[in-house]
Amino acid sequence: MITLAQVRDVYLAPNEDPLALGFISIFLGGSVIHQQDVEHILRRGSDWDGVGIVRTKQDIVVLVREKRASLRALLGIVREDSTDTSWEDASVDEANWQLEHLEAVAKYDETCYLGVLSHRVLHNIGLRHEDFGPGILVSPPTTVTDCVSVMTDFDILQIPNGTGSATPTGVWPGIVCDLILTSWCIFEHSSGLADFQKRLLWSKWLLVSKMKRLEALAPFLYRWYTFSKDYKENLMMDAHRLLKGHELKAWSTADSESNSNTLSDMHDHLITCPVSLVDGNSGAQTGMGTKFVSYHRLKISPAMNSDPLVAWRETAIKHELESKWQSGEDFVVNWSAPFQSPFARNSYGEKAIIEHRQTGVRHHVYIKTADTFLDEANAMEQLEAFFPKHNLQQILAIDRGHKRILFEYFDGKSLLDIRTQCRLENSTSDMSEVVCRWLLSIESQRAHQIMLAYRLSYLPNGASKQLHHEPKLHRYFFHRLHNDTRLKEFYENKTPTFLDPHGRATGSLKEFLALPIYVNKNASKPLREHLDTAESLLHPQADHFSRLPFVYGLGDGHGGNVMVADKETTTPVLRFVDYEVAGYNPIVLELAKPIYHDCFLDARGGGVLVDDLRQHTEARIPKVRWQVGQDGVHIDYDLQMSFLDKALATTKFEYLVCPILQHIHQHCGPESLLHEAEMALGHALLCCAILPRDFSHRADLFFLNLAIGIDLVTDLRGTIDKIFGLQNWPAKESSHCA
Repeated sequence: MITLAQVRDVYLAPNEDPLALGFISIFLGGSVIHQQDVEHILRRGSDWDGVGIVRTKQDIVVLVREKRASLRALLGIVREDSTDTSWEDASVDEANWQLEHLEAVAKYDETCYLGVLSHRVLHNIGLRHEDFGPGILVSPPTTVTDCVSVMTDFDILQIPNGTGSATPTGVWPGIVCDLILTSWCIFEHSSGLADFQKRLLWSKWLLVSKMKRLEALAPFLYRWYTFSKDYKENLMMDAHRLLKGHELKAWSTADSESNSNTLSDMHDHLITCPVSLVDGNSGAQTGMGTKFVSYHRLKISPAMNSDPLVAWRETAIKHELESKWQSGEDFVVNWSAPFQSPFARNSYGEKAIIEHRQTGVRHHVYIKTADTFLDEANAMEQLEAFFPKHNLQQILAIDRGHKRILFEYFDGKSLLDIRTQCRLENSTSDMSEVVCRWLLSIESQRAHQIMLAYRLSYLPNGASKQLHHEPKLHRYFFHRLHNDTRLKEFYENKTPTFLDPHGRATGSLKEFLALPIYVNKNASKPLREHLDTAESLLHPQADHFSRLPFVYGLGDGHGGNVMVADKETTTPVLRFVDYEVAGYNPIVLELAKPIYHDCFLDARGGGVLVDDLRQHTEARIPKVRWQVGQDGVHIDYDLQMSFLDKALATTKFEYLVCPILQHIHQHCGPESLLHEAEMALGHALLCCAILPRDFSHRADLFFLNLAIGIDLVTDLRGTIDKIFGLQNWPAKESSHCA
């Protein structure tokens, strides 16, 4: 086995002083540290990972600004690589911009969890337990710059035990914590410092996991299964030596002056979500497999940086649009082809090659034609204040006469199109771990960007009164409900199949709406009453909206409006599209469409899976049966979610939905406001279930979505728990929506 002396000789230059660079300890690990022979490692060019601990965050800035050459010499770094570009090759402006952000981090003096600055952005990692098998750990890093992020040790995965109960059997230490525990210390400022740091980490994770023995925790370390027998034994002997005689009751200030909080304080918002997975065919407990992930919560307020929140101001598109963007009349279309997603129903899209009439310069563009084209143009200035520019569409020209916008072309597919394609290609089996991790990276990156925009644009309760217009997002909810506008648009002049005369007892939509509904034998009010309640709760002037936060969001930010470069890269390239209702909106309404469209994809898009959901018995296909009679509408449905469906939904709830609800519960008013917020959200989800599309020719999809919508209105938390296994709601003692 490799010795510490060998590692130090190979990877640490003897003529450079780590202490002079600000380091108090340096750990080296990764895939090389567990090998048997240094020469073999060097021949293979194996990867290695290091963690350097410095005195202060300001030392990081000094390293980057003044001591980079010495740092490279110390570690034998020939070239500095990042996600997209090296610091060495970066322009002066880009380097200064990075340093400004690093300096901002250094000045932010709030106590942080253990974390490292990293060029390599990992939104998730693959894990394997010797008994439970493979799994995926999701933990979005905190972005500092476009190519530098902070990865923390505050990420946990709990696993259900073999009996299927929710009692956890262990936790996954975060990758940063994990790296230090399994690495060699090749430098320490003073004797015993590395031991002290490792002792704190072992203590912390034994406390967090509620485990009594190190041997039970160790198999949860990253790549433990690849360690040699000798390395495992030495690691355990060292851990026992460190902890001998030390009580593990708390991680307190007595252990470290840098920690101002106790362990319980530091993990006051620790959220875990164990789930038991059952094989759909045999009904047998399947253990972990590539089954489930769990996450920690992020707080939405205040914003991470200490700067004042971006001031809100209204903008208006004037007739002189050409002063900012070119005129569409200046271009001629050389070639075009329809480019339409099934999730885009209010516009017409086409990809095209256009040529400027005067200069002859050609552009590859996406042309969007819609009555609301000015709304999208109007939103651009504010969007760029809250979202990274590279995640937004770039307008090339505006064509007023044809009501269209010419965007620079982005070569990708919508996220929901990608998921649908993957679903069709893997209709009878689980998707590969590579695909799962790629899609999870997209979802966690997306949630991170959305939450950051919410934090930057946050208007606390009451501040929304400064808005001088009605939020545009209400057009998808209240205005579709009012006077049954949407129902009349779809069904007033025709007989939809869900009112088919065969076996029904009512002859009109009005009579249908008046019938009580029974979902899986549970009685509910008539749809008419649910819709009337929804109209009242979602009225723009409803009292709870004045007491809830507003944020600047996409409004229609579901996965059908998220374009993804069609490459399974470690860090997927995202672009948010469709800004028709972007603006300052009630935060609760911002959540509705992303929840329903993304989490209930098979229910909304079941038409691409099969022609009739009643005719299939395959476990992965939604099932629905219904009967309409004089006594009411009876619907029975079953919706089985795959591991990936649950993981993606849980990502959205843990990183977006639940932190927002937690914030409302803690900061926005009386405890009843959380209940009102969930009531509004539940009824907004009902709107998302039955109002966006015309079900005239798909009665099966109508009744399936109606049943899900009724369940969400009746018991929001219980329905989400039942379908996705999510049990980590804020203020659990609060009553469900009813």
